[in-house]
Amino acid sequence: MTTTLAPPDTGLYTPQQVARIFQVDTKTLANWRYLGRGPEYVKDGGIVRYPREALQAYLAQRTVHTNA
Repeated sequence: MTTTLAPPDTGLYTPQQVARIFQVDTKTLANWRYLGRGPEYVKDGGIVRYPREALQAYLAQRTVHTNA
């Protein structure tokens, strides 16, 4: 029996993963970073990662509540 180990959940997402979640192109995320928009991110040596909490906060800030 072969067991496949899943990578540990670090709570950090790649730009490709975030692009799929937000249904935008990775170039859009890069442009948002350049303009100082979009979710907060971590950058280390040119590697960009988005913390789960930053994505949740970004979405919460943009949630529209209606008076329905």
